[in-house]
Amino acid sequence: MGSMIKSYRQREKLWQAQNIRNRSIVSGMVSEQNGSSSRIELGRQIRARLLEVSSELEFHVPNRIQLVGWDSYKTLKSRDQGVTVTGISYLAPATRGPLKGSLCPWATLGCFLTCLDHAGKNGLPDAFNCRRWKTWAMGNLPGLYGKLLFHELGHLLRFGEKLGMPASYRSDGTTDMGLGCLISQAVNDGQLGDLEGLYFYDYTADPRRVQRYPRTGCQVTFSFKGHNFQAVRAWNDHRQAGDVRYGGIAVPYDIKRTDPLPEVDTLGGQRLRVIDGDQHDGRPWDDVEPDEPHIVGLHYKVPIMRPEQRAKGEAIARTQGFIRPSPLELVGCL
Repeated sequence: MGSMIKSYRQREKLWQAQNIRNRSIVSGMVSEQNGSSSRIELGRQIRARLLEVSSELEFHVPNRIQLVGWDSYKTLKSRDQGVTVTGISYLAPATRGPLKGSLCPWATLGCFLTCLDHAGKNGLPDAFNCRRWKTWAMGNLPGLYGKLLFHELGHLLRFGEKLGMPASYRSDGTTDMGLGCLISQAVNDGQLGDLEGLYFYDYTADPRRVQRYPRTGCQVTFSFKGHNFQAVRAWNDHRQAGDVRYGGIAVPYDIKRTDPLPEVDTLGGQRLRVIDGDQHDGRPWDDVEPDEPHIVGLHYKVPIMRPEQRAKGEAIARTQGFIRPSPLELVGCL
């Protein structure tokens, strides 16, 4: 567990390794834009490769390969409210996946131990299995992965048009890789014109995420880790300058789902309005001004694990400040 806390150099090395994969995935997407493969054919090719390693890596391979989820509780809330048709990619984060290294380079011990990877339905065996085989396919078959992803995102875009709603994609449902930013940049550069009109948004703990992809249109919500106040202030400076790619600051509060979130809170000396991020997941459609720094408040979701493990993880997360108490419980605002 202690290996989760990494130096800046280690985090950058992990990100650079993932960025190589990301570029291979996008290259596969670009090549498929003028290709002739079908979704079914590409799915069969990926499935055949997965079956070759499934026994060794101990995951079950489904009959139908689908990389992007559309029908989770989180995505259906956005769709039912008429906000957006959302597709989300859920992969194995941190050290829980079949790849060497972490897909969450900026993870802290507190956020890892209370991660959404093992909270709610994400903690169920079937969901855990899906994240493992998808992660292996992404890391070992990036070109094929990208080709199938291109078809699935195109289908998502057409589905949104059919419903008369904007379609959006979130690449990092349980990871922090930045793939959505790179895909969005490729769309803006004219490399993926067939996906024009698709919205991109994500969450990250990487303070340089938007700067790494200067031509991206992806809106990114910054994850508060309990200690990264300087990064929060710098992020909010970009937002105040009118750069809407810099979204709000995501903060999980130690508050029951049945209780309301605070209306305001203070982070890094800045008093910020709190919006309820649990109402829906479509962050680009939040009711905020384009230049308004704000907090995306989230009710803490209890992870599925043995009680003693959960208690230990929650204690660490609270000590590190990742799970934030209600402002009324704080002795002094930070």
